[in-house]
Amino acid sequence: MTAQATMNTPTLLARIALDLLVGALVLPGLVRTDISDLLASYGETVQMRRRDPMTAQTVDPDTGWSTQALSGSLVNVSLDKHKVVGWQPTDRDNAKSIANLVEDNVDPAVQAIVEDVEGSIAGLHSDFTATPLTVGSAGAWETQAAAAQIYLNNAKAPDVGRSAVFCSEDMGAIAKLSSFQDLSKSGSNTALREGIVGRVKGFNSYRSSGIKKVGSPTLYRYNMFFHKAAIGMVARTLSPAAGQSGNVTQTTLTDPQTKLSLRWTQSYTHNRFASLVSLDFLYGVKTLMADLGIVGKASGF
Repeated sequence: MTAQATMNTPTLLARIALDLLVGALVLPGLVRTDISDLLASYGETVQMRRRDPMTAQTVDPDTGWSTQALSGSLVNVSLDKHKVVGWQPTDRDNAKSIANLVEDNVDPAVQAIVEDVEGSIAGLHSDFTATPLTVGSAGAWETQAAAAQIYLNNAKAPDVGRSAVFCSEDMGAIAKLSSFQDLSKSGSNTALREGIVGRVKGFNSYRSSGIKKVGSPTLYRYNMFFHKAAIGMVARTLSPAAGQSGNVTQTTLTDPQTKLSLRWTQSYTHNRFASLVSLDFLYGVKTLMADLGIVGKASGF
């Protein structure tokens, strides 16, 4: 099959785009999610359940005991982020190999959506009610990571589901610390082998390009320690047209495991001998429990 013939079958490139998206996203895998292949449109509301505490009651011999909500209270999350990336490849562009089409067009488009999703979730750090931890040197990370652990302990966050998410600068700084390179202290030697810290003071650690960096002349990096119940993300499938309409072809693909969906739309402009291609994605994010997260506010070094 030629590159041109393949380009006329959007499903293949849409599948590649979806695989790239699923593989590149970090933060959606660390928060509460309600991701479904149900069709939805911009502005619709999805109800998520937040984890509310329960209380052990004393059984009264006369009155008995009362039930408590099993799943917590409902929180409305709006599908208010409909993001699209489009480009206009010419016939010459479309004649390239599939590898070149992916490298030149699909990969940058997917990365733009990834940056938007990661940044939207990371931006919710400003909702955390805890006073940010100040990190003024690489060596201070050990003390402040321990402080974050103590904070989540006091907030009664479960041990399972805790994440520490760093920007590349701070992930690199932590990976160089001898205390995190020592297997007996960190529980893993991945910092030595890969420059990646597997566990930091009870947190699984990750790097995300979405971590916010704000301020002038002092630039602050807002790294995050949180339990997954702190933040919610919803995503839904955008409705495709009936396969083909005029010169427009539209297809929506859903990953069978994560249920994340991308919509690929393609048309052809005859008087320019060029295609018009777009990828779009529908989602929403919201803070669910602001007390289950704390910021590691780093500057310098």
